[in-house]
Amino acid sequence: MMRLRSWLISAWKAKVSVSVAMAESEGRMRSNSKMQAALKLRARLRTRVLGYVGGWRVPPPPAMTSVRSALSTALPPIRAAVSRMKQEMVRRELENCHLLAGIWCHGLTVRQLQALRGSLPPTAKLIVAKNTLVEKAIAGTRWEPLQPCAKGMNAWLFVHSDEIPPSLKPCRDFQRDFKLALNDFTGAVFEGRLYGPDDFQALETMPTRMESYAYFLGCLQTPAVSLLSVLESPEKGSDQAAEGAAAVATSEK
Repeated sequence: MMRLRSWLISAWKAKVSVSVAMAESEGRMRSNSKMQAALKLRARLRTRVLGYVGGWRVPPPPAMTSVRSALSTALPPIRAAVSRMKQEMVRRELENCHLLAGIWCHGLTVRQLQALRGSLPPTAKLIVAKNTLVEKAIAGTRWEPLQPCAKGMNAWLFVHSDEIPPSLKPCRDFQRDFKLALNDFTGAVFEGRLYGPDDFQALETMPTRMESYAYFLGCLQTPAVSLLSVLESPEKGSDQAAEGAAAVATSEK
């Protein structure tokens, strides 16, 4: 059996050497296609010779694939998984969200985005996500009016508190400090209403919770003070009349 195998191997080598010599003599080795054909023939003969010796068969070698083709087959599932993860993250952020705003982030560096995230209060979060993912996440919700603003490169600001001005102020300060006039708000949705870039003045000047409480207490206190002044005025008038009568009686004596 070993002699038969060695003989087959030597015959295979001789046949391959003859084919390569003939290709070299005819000048076909200059072409890459001819070289690849010769290499394929060599691999095919080796598989046939060594695969059936002794009644066993060697599995054929795997097909040669390029790095680009391998990546093209592996990347779509990875991208789909990342997209699903991003979409779920956006949906989680929309829960208990009071305001959702888009910020034009074209040209911003990673360091600038990190600085902006660090300046936000704990109740606000900035996420960079594709517009298509955000559109799918807000479809059929109260945030759906923001879909026309999902164009270009956007970073999305999620505010999980009714303190809206403290969450928008760091973005304005960042825009002013870095002189980024173009990186403005693209739009926002608050209480089901769409605010355009020119309407943010109303959001930024909204009273805070403490200011609202102070105003409410002032409104409650003003009628009470007025009522007390009205109730106290007759007593003061009667006291003044009594003092005047006592003075007249004293003068007559």
